[in-house]
Amino acid sequence: PVGGVATVLNFSVVSAPNGIAPGSNTAATAAGPWVVYVDGRPHPVAVLVGDTLAAVAASIVAAINNDRRTRWTAADTGSGTFTLTCNHKGKTGNDGVIRIDYGQVDLGLRLSPGTITFATNSGATGANALKVGAITITTQVPNQSTPTNSAGLVVSDVNAGGYAVTAASSA
Repeated sequence: PVGGVATVLNFSVVSAPNGIAPGSNTAATAAGPWVVYVDGRPHPVAVLVGDTLAAVAASIVAAINNDRRTRWTAADTGSGTFTLTCNHKGKTGNDGVIRIDYGQVDLGLRLSPGTITFATNSGATGANALKVGAITITTQVPNQSTPTNSAGLVVSDVNAGGYAVTAASSA
């Protein structure tokens, strides 16, 4: 951000996708470790069977905030969501790099960096550009595509490309 504004990143703990659709569980289905890396620094989190989305998000927030050397402050925003706010304000250098190691056991949960909502039919043929890090994923959307169809096209392009993220559509 320009003008000395701190970067704020939003995340949600969500049910793991089941195929191309979101899963339906609201808690961890197994126990195991997650390691959340923020700017390359590891923040281990222990997830137990039955931990809710909110409990896992709170554990991630605590792990990040317990690291005195991180340049980010994490805040629990409720319902399984949290934010990371850069402690440094400026025109450059406050963009965040986050990745997660889900471990060897599928806990039935994932960390989501955001949601895209298609609210109306497309009015013309065009393209949707989704930026993930330094990569832009471009999806061609035909004229009069419904929100469900547009979302499905984006999900297909994201999941077919071998990117650092996957996508699911709630239709």
